[in-house]
Amino acid sequence: MWDEMVKLLGAAGIGSLASVEDGKPRNRPWGCPIAKDGKLYFCTGTFKAVYKQLSVVPYIEFCSNFVEGKWVRVRGEIAFTDDIEIKTAVMGAMPGLRNVYVEPNNPDFGVFIMEHGDVIFGDFGRDVKAPPVTWEF
Repeated sequence: MWDEMVKLLGAAGIGSLASVEDGKPRNRPWGCPIAKDGKLYFCTGTFKAVYKQLSVVPYIEFCSNFVEGKWVRVRGEIAFTDDIEIKTAVMGAMPGLRNVYVEPNNPDFGVFIMEHGDVIFGDFGRDVKAPPVTWEF
């Protein structure tokens, strides 16, 4: 299931990330996470409102849609990391980040990890009465 999730996320390239702001959902466009070693890695600017939101309520839901009608939704708890090796790997996987943050040790560059989550696979072409496929990592 992990490989299927990674494939769908990679095919989408972009999705939406939901956090909680003042007790209400807050959703925004987001680049797909990097999947490595059974974990999902995301990044954001530490100066952004979403960073503050995630510091208060460290749970997200990320949803990605596809042209073929398939989608994947991942939900779980996240943790921020200052591990320079992880930050270097994330920046290396998304070279455009260097245009904004220049170096992985930039204090404005925040990386967060989802080690465990609930995954829902969907397909708009399936029988709507059939439950979607779910999985945990």
